[in-house]
Amino acid sequence: MWASPGFKQSEDTEIIERFTKLLEAYDIRAEIGARVDSHNAHSSPFGQEIVDIGPLSTKSLSIARKIRLAAYSAYSVEALGERLSLLMHVSDASELTEIIEHFQPRFLNWWENSAHKSLSDFQSELSVLWRGYNKHLMPAVAHFYGLTDQQFGAPLIVHLMAHPLSVSQTNGNMVENHSVIEVLSGETAENRVGVIIHEIAHYFFKSAPLTLHTKRLNGALRARDPRASAALGLMNEALATAIGNGIVEQGIREENFKAYFNRPRSFYLNQEIDTAAKTILPLVTEYIATSRTIDSEFLDQYYDLLFSSLGEELNSVSARLRVSAYIATSTQLNNAAQGLPSLLGINSLYGSNLEENDTIEDAILTRHSYLNGFLLARKADYQKLAAILPNAENLRVFHTDTVDSCIYRRDSAAVLYVIAINQQHLSSKELKALIDRAKACELN
Repeated sequence: MWASPGFKQSEDTEIIERFTKLLEAYDIRAEIGARVDSHNAHSSPFGQEIVDIGPLSTKSLSIARKIRLAAYSAYSVEALGERLSLLMHVSDASELTEIIEHFQPRFLNWWENSAHKSLSDFQSELSVLWRGYNKHLMPAVAHFYGLTDQQFGAPLIVHLMAHPLSVSQTNGNMVENHSVIEVLSGETAENRVGVIIHEIAHYFFKSAPLTLHTKRLNGALRARDPRASAALGLMNEALATAIGNGIVEQGIREENFKAYFNRPRSFYLNQEIDTAAKTILPLVTEYIATSRTIDSEFLDQYYDLLFSSLGEELNSVSARLRVSAYIATSTQLNNAAQGLPSLLGINSLYGSNLEENDTIEDAILTRHSYLNGFLLARKADYQKLAAILPNAENLRVFHTDTVDSCIYRRDSAAVLYVIAINQQHLSSKELKALIDRAKACELN
């Protein structure tokens, strides 16, 4: 991305490596709130914590995210240095600002000659568009997710990032209540407003009241279908895509929307998410148009529609593990598990390492019977899994001479991949291969 402003290969590479190493030290989280316990009057019936979402889940503070937000909202190197010094060791903050000053002359040349005018025009267009969406659509979408003015008090902040390359795909994401959107040179606001609203829909989903999340989990269990956990994992992305890439684009494209809708992966590059969003679009449109909040009727229809449209695709490994958890009996196996998200496109993966004093009874995978996931154990450690695998001692995978895997059906109809190894080392790619080839578990 620095090619056009002029990249000094060896010198710049070394400085970027310093930059990366500096930030890696701050990839830490601090818990600022206890988990919801099972005796809490507002607790879900599925355990102590709502995984991935919900106002009563474990609260944590990501230092790396706060550093990003400090950078996004600082309008000079000096202001950035002051903000970083509140989050980092002062010497590290100073080193980061020195690195930025190294690149700044080339950046400013590119910014003033190529990027500033284009992004300024985009922002002006977006401001006009946004007034209409903010008056009508956004309050309706917030209501759809069950949010009231009292529950939704944080301001929404959109950061526009000029992208230096001509690429076919750009990124958008949500960092707390900050939407971060890449914008190409010459791009119109109409091209990007759907993405912005897509990201804000994710924020609404995560901010929604606990009652909504309890209902969606109830819907998954009510379905009594092995595919329900995969459909549950798709919900956040499918809803955001139906709203941002469906409802918004339909208003913009008007008569051209049908051709856009019928084009494969036009809503989302991932086939499962694209299909899910297009399938539920009429349902989501109806609820938002009639000012209805997601309810049990909506959720029952959601699961039925996804079972019908995606069918066996919901039984794929990537669909099952999109939102999932695992238990590992050793640190080495835990490390192998942590490489899976990039290999399988996993959105949320929650792990427990029994060698690091995590207890199996308290593991997310144990507490949440509706979740798919996987168990990683040395063959001799099968007894440690008794809380989640009552018949572990009889499973054939623990009594063969080779590395083995199998699929275990939970009482909720969710799926566990059980991987048993007879050595210490297992790479993430080897783990993926074992999960891919797993068959139904057999008893001795």
